Amino acid sequence: MATSIDPKCRVRISPTSPPLHHHHLHLHLLLLFLTLISTAPSPSSSADFPYSPNCDSVVPEPKSLRSPLTDHPLLIRSAQFDGGDRLFDPLPQFSNFSYPRSLQFRSRTVYETSSHSVLRVEAGLVLRGGFSYSVNASAVGIVEGRSLRRVRPRRPRPRAFVQRGRVRFDLRGYWSAATGKLCMVGSALVRSREGNVLDLSAVLKLNYPNVSTINTSFVSGTVVSLDGENDPNYFDPIRILAYSQRSYDYTLTTKAKAACTGLDAGVTLGESILCPVLRENMANAFRLEYGNGCVAKNCSPFGFLPNFMTSSEVQCSKADQKLRFYLRFSNLSAGFYGSEFEHDLMLVAEGFWDGVGNRLCAVACRAVKGVVEDCTMGMSLSFSLVLSIKSRSVVKGGLFSTLDKTQPGYFGKIRFQDTQNGWTRIPGLKYEYTMIDHVRNSCGAREGEGEYDYTYPDGNSFEDMRFTFSFENGEMGGAYGHSELISINDRIYGGYSVIGDSYGSNSTEYGMSEIKVMYSNHTLHNVSYSIRIYPLMDLKLGGVNLSRHMTFEIAAEGIYNAKTGSLCLVGCRGLKGHKVVTETLDCEIRIDARLPSSSANSPVMQTNGTIRSTRKETDLLYFKPLSFTLYGGLYKEQVVSTMWRIDFEIIMVLVSLCLSCILIALQLLYVKRHPDVLPSISVTMLIILTLGYMIPLVLNFEALFFTSHHNKQNVLLWRGGWLEANEVIVRVVTMVAFLLQFRLLQLTWSARSGEERNKGLWAGEWKCLRFCLTVYIIGGLITWFVHWNSQKASTTDLNSYPLSPHSVWDDLISYSGVVLDGFLLPQIMLNLFWNSKVKSLAHSFYIGTTVIRAFPHIYDTFRSHIHVPMISSSYFYANPEEDLYSIAWDIIIPCGGMLFALLIFLQQRFGGDRILPSIFRRLSGYEKVPVTSG
Repeated sequence: MATSIDPKCRVRISPTSPPLHHHHLHLHLLLLFLTLISTAPSPSSSADFPYSPNCDSVVPEPKSLRSPLTDHPLLIRSAQFDGGDRLFDPLPQFSNFSYPRSLQFRSRTVYETSSHSVLRVEAGLVLRGGFSYSVNASAVGIVEGRSLRRVRPRRPRPRAFVQRGRVRFDLRGYWSAATGKLCMVGSALVRSREGNVLDLSAVLKLNYPNVSTINTSFVSGTVVSLDGENDPNYFDPIRILAYSQRSYDYTLTTKAKAACTGLDAGVTLGESILCPVLRENMANAFRLEYGNGCVAKNCSPFGFLPNFMTSSEVQCSKADQKLRFYLRFSNLSAGFYGSEFEHDLMLVAEGFWDGVGNRLCAVACRAVKGVVEDCTMGMSLSFSLVLSIKSRSVVKGGLFSTLDKTQPGYFGKIRFQDTQNGWTRIPGLKYEYTMIDHVRNSCGAREGEGEYDYTYPDGNSFEDMRFTFSFENGEMGGAYGHSELISINDRIYGGYSVIGDSYGSNSTEYGMSEIKVMYSNHTLHNVSYSIRIYPLMDLKLGGVNLSRHMTFEIAAEGIYNAKTGSLCLVGCRGLKGHKVVTETLDCEIRIDARLPSSSANSPVMQTNGTIRSTRKETDLLYFKPLSFTLYGGLYKEQVVSTMWRIDFEIIMVLVSLCLSCILIALQLLYVKRHPDVLPSISVTMLIILTLGYMIPLVLNFEALFFTSHHNKQNVLLWRGGWLEANEVIVRVVTMVAFLLQFRLLQLTWSARSGEERNKGLWAGEWKCLRFCLTVYIIGGLITWFVHWNSQKASTTDLNSYPLSPHSVWDDLISYSGVVLDGFLLPQIMLNLFWNSKVKSLAHSFYIGTTVIRAFPHIYDTFRSHIHVPMISSSYFYANPEEDLYSIAWDIIIPCGGMLFALLIFLQQRFGGDRILPSIFRRLSGYEKVPVTSG
């Protein structure tokens, strides 16, 4: 037998050839593989890489290549594009947030060539079609009963995430360092909307200068399809605009220095941390402030008055402390959702850090469609290291025109400050409490109030002091919000670490300064917060218009009582846009709240609070008190307690399953020694027990091989793969128990079906099945009715907080656990109908299994008094989703199980009908059908 390959790469075997030995077969397979490789087209062949006809006019192809370079990358970290509509679905018009189409370009390999200043480049170009998502209006999820949980949403949670495609081109071509031209050709495989695989081919042409100046800050170009317009692989031309990432020549430093003359100075920053501090803090959004009487014509270079500004791609040179960046303007503060290179809404800037005045001095130029013009704007920026309730901005500055007032294009100075509300990381930052005396006078009478049976956060952990809240009624009905802690006593919190730890060892020189703690002891702590509220509709609060698209912020400071968990705060809100008053801040706001207890056994999952105005009702800024429900997070003590409980429950699950395997094995040994008892075992009982092991395996079969699909928002549960590994072990042991139980079912079925005299037992089994099904169906209908009634009650109760979805299917699954708990019922009924006193079940099997089914309820009784579970996926043993757990059920089910076990014991000792009164025994005696052997 011999092999050959036809032109379509099919293997032909000649039947007349001698048989192949194994080593000959391996040789033929190797030859076949090499043949396929050699006949496959090369990625760099002329057919797949038509460079010359598409790119020679841009960068002529050199004759030969030389050695590769290791330090000459071409990079576009982030850019925008438009076009290519046939490749990407349009973004929905109505969504809360959307990100525009973007691209990344990165060279993989760069070679020298025989042509001077021309490099051969192999790169990847990734095009993303943008994405959008909607935000769930509900800030906190709650479930009913003792399984009420607290999960802190740090930000609004995505409800629907829609991504609009991704295309990756593998490109090869040449770049000229002299002309800054880049031309590349390549291909990409994508799937169309109809599901067809498309083989795209395209040419990329970019203007990518080797050294850019402020006038050549942008990389621009196109991606054009090489296929005809009627070809299914054709796509519309794509236009690219990106900020250059290569070397930069600062040409406007002198002009920037002149623009900063006479401006206010800032605080000193050490040279070693200057660039990191500038890069991190300039990436935030800045709120713009215009002078009185401003109109778009004389106060803005854009023809309208945008509210926010942000800087991007901040590049800082540590050697000479020079910077370059670009600025974007918008009316949205949260991320500037929209085109990053919005026409007419962008400035490019360069400047330097003035070490004498301790400020950034820069010159900014208008950029329209990638063309830089009109460099008649100056910019300054400095840092403040002292925060207070009325001044929460660390970064402040101004944007101004360098023209005379009489010249066209002049505009008044625009001031800006960061919107971080003090949540900024910078060494040396400190907070001054300026209204603590006022808070102490108004809250002093309430310091002793509260519940002393539980403990509360001690004020040593920033995470424990944060909370979320929601408004259920009143002017802010439906709104929700969260708090960000700024400081506790003299400690400033920035992000997820204490200030002073963010910039390495050099932070000690510029670290935190100790300030006088005006009012603090082991119980009372000075605190400051940034409270952010997200309205769900447009409304007016105390004369100030609030928009559902904007965040309503309150700067607050006050006193926290660690003994009672109470917060008493004074708040300030901005009054921008008020039509009557001339004030800029309203600081006559009082906030009262109490943090939930940090005790592991605390039943209180939420508390109430109020935000109210202390002004007179006739004041224009007065608003009615706003009541809110406060939800705490997971405290340290609760986390430790929860993790201990989870570890214990995992061990209990494994122990229970292992004991079940042992008990089933003992029953198998028992029937092996007494095979005559097999027909008397209830098949219905064995089917119920077998399904109890099989259904979890079927529903979670992927857990044997893949990562579990638990809710991973609770990151503390998924530490180092501990739970995933244990879940796989649980599934494996469950599989063993299922196989043993199925073997017992098989033996019973075979023994009963093998003899004619067992027909009476089948008749009794059928009556047993009908009785049990009737009981189970009635129980299921009661479960459905209770579910329907509870849902109806929660719907009609307008004062109740909306519960998380709890379907009738969930209740029926829990009810199925009760059926398993009463697994002995079919055996009892079979013994009764057959009036059998055969010792069909080993004592160890039915008593041990009853104890295993009852013990979770005993444990639940203990757990309900010690632990209050706050994480939805934290139940591993005695899970309410798998059985009915409550004070009543935790008594009824164990007692019922023991009663059933006692009845089995009596039946196997005295007879099946001996559990009935004597009057019923005579009737049950007629149930037995005598069978005579032929």
